[in-house]
Amino acid sequence: MNTPDQNSNKSLGPYLFAPAAGTWVRYVYVFFKRNVTIAGLSFVGLTLIVLIWSFIYIKLEADYKIIDKSSKAELQNIVRSFKEHTESSIALSDELLRIIKFNYEQRTAVDLKTLNDYFKNGVLDMKYFNQVGVIDKDGIYSYTNIKTQNKIDLSDREHFRVHKEIYPYNLFVSKPVLGRASKRWSIQFTRRINTPDGDFNGVAVVSFDPSYFLSFYKKIDLGSDGFIALLDKDGYIRTLQTAKMSAYNGAVPQITLTPTILENLLGFETTDKIYDGVKRIYSFERIADQPLIVLVGMRESDAFAAYEENKTTYLTFGWVLTALIVVFTSTSTAMLFRARRLNKILHRRNREAEIANKEKIEFANRLTQSEKLAALGQLSAGVAHEINNPIGYVASNINTMKKYFEYILSVLELYKHKEEQITRTQLGDTGVNTPSQNDIVTFEDIHEIKEQVNFNFILEDSTFLMNETQEGITRVKTIIEDLKNFSRADAAKLWEKCDIHKAIKSSLNIVNNEVKYRADVKLEFGNIPSIDCIPSQINQVILNLVVNAAQATPEGTRGLITIKTYTQSALTVSQSAEVRSSQSQTENQLQDQFVVIEVSDKGVGITPENVSKIFDPFFTTKKVGDGTGLGLSVSHGIIQRHGGDISVQSVLDQGTCFKIVLPVHQSGSETVHDFEI
Repeated sequence: MNTPDQNSNKSLGPYLFAPAAGTWVRYVYVFFKRNVTIAGLSFVGLTLIVLIWSFIYIKLEADYKIIDKSSKAELQNIVRSFKEHTESSIALSDELLRIIKFNYEQRTAVDLKTLNDYFKNGVLDMKYFNQVGVIDKDGIYSYTNIKTQNKIDLSDREHFRVHKEIYPYNLFVSKPVLGRASKRWSIQFTRRINTPDGDFNGVAVVSFDPSYFLSFYKKIDLGSDGFIALLDKDGYIRTLQTAKMSAYNGAVPQITLTPTILENLLGFETTDKIYDGVKRIYSFERIADQPLIVLVGMRESDAFAAYEENKTTYLTFGWVLTALIVVFTSTSTAMLFRARRLNKILHRRNREAEIANKEKIEFANRLTQSEKLAALGQLSAGVAHEINNPIGYVASNINTMKKYFEYILSVLELYKHKEEQITRTQLGDTGVNTPSQNDIVTFEDIHEIKEQVNFNFILEDSTFLMNETQEGITRVKTIIEDLKNFSRADAAKLWEKCDIHKAIKSSLNIVNNEVKYRADVKLEFGNIPSIDCIPSQINQVILNLVVNAAQATPEGTRGLITIKTYTQSALTVSQSAEVRSSQSQTENQLQDQFVVIEVSDKGVGITPENVSKIFDPFFTTKKVGDGTGLGLSVSHGIIQRHGGDISVQSVLDQGTCFKIVLPVHQSGSETVHDFEI
């Protein structure tokens, strides 16, 4: 706080309410020049607000790019899968067409008996086809594998007419039509049949059941307004699947494609112009040797739902912090003005004693300001200390998962090469594309590389790392809730059964780097049941106690930390009146109803006068920078909220033992124990 001087006695009115509007900038400058503390405080507040919103903007931009990239990658994989499935179906149909075409051209008749024997004995699976046959050069459906009494005229059908001239793709894939012979909707796959001199002699036809495509499409969940279609470059639909309908019967005959889709072999397009006015992210890819396109779309709002949730959270967080900074700055400024006014009154009333009391007043003001800043510094340091542990191993886990992913890609690459070899072998490919002996991948090669990278361990450890990462992020949220509980309790708890031994081991994994250079850890696990608790909070308590035990080990010595578990019949310390009134069981009914966790060390111990203070907020015996005093206070609050008890026994220069007692079962309410810290 500035010391009043002669200028401070003057009224602020002349420059706060300047008569000339053009001079307000000069008055603001003079005001802040005379009030350096207020100017500095305002600058710090403004800087913090700018930094907060800059971070939020950068974070939202990064999240948007990540989600956009992942959504497009997912759609691209789906499109690739559908494309390969469609090409496989076309190849299967074309294989049958070639058989029919060959028989007709060589024998002037279709060997339907042989084909029917194939279908009957499962050589060719008829479940994909409604019928097969031949349309002669006059357009009469002269041969078919189904029984029909009449010769059907199909000369008006597009899949017949297109082959009267040389069709550039040879194999024609028609729009869905209602078969006049099969009476079923079909996609007609046709090939031209020639006379020996090359003239048109009819069309071989395979009627493919379009519902086969739709049944495959339905296996993929693309959200509330997903879109999957097989269509040609003119927008004519072969099959269409959305969340609301399936179409292969001409219900949606044609849609309008964008120039991006028409001009590229594959890619992405975000638009609401293609179908039903819904804005989607589309991925597309051309079918090989056909004027067909596989088009898959996901509603943009579905793809970015997580982003919008995060955006709302970030913006709320930003506005809350901005409001807090504004309130803090305004309150501090008001306090400074109030202090200044009081100093002026004191100066007027005690002018004679001003010189004598000047140093005393300045000292008192500096001391008050220092205490306030120290308290804020302790709170900030505590939050940073408590959050640093989970954030550290989350980052470490991400780096490890990155390496694991590289190893998995190397194994998948070998499987890909092996799959290509098997495919070439099955198709009888003995041409120039056949790989040399040195390029052949064997299953022994795959097994060897899996052994080299320890593939099985990577798969197992990846699941653990992901779970551990999720737990760390959850713990950050829990720390914030625990800090809030200093003033009031939060009823939002997630109670579940927890294996205490697993919780201890998980905590030890987290603090391994903190402990391993200072002490050995000895586990003495008893036969204890799982308990009703909030596992992440119990992990936090164990972590705090283990870290404190490690830090209590004197420099230059190797310590020993012992963690012991067992059961007992009841709490051995006094309970609150609320807990006692809720317990009506007899001693026999309470047998083994409490689990005990003891964490002991051989460290320096705690002095008797400090034992009674260790659970007080902000109390610490460590050097400045080594402790904040929040760890044990938060742990005490967690154990109380679980209806348990935490106590300590310590002998100076011999060691310390913390004893945690927790009930095995909680009552039906989710907010059973809700104590104030």
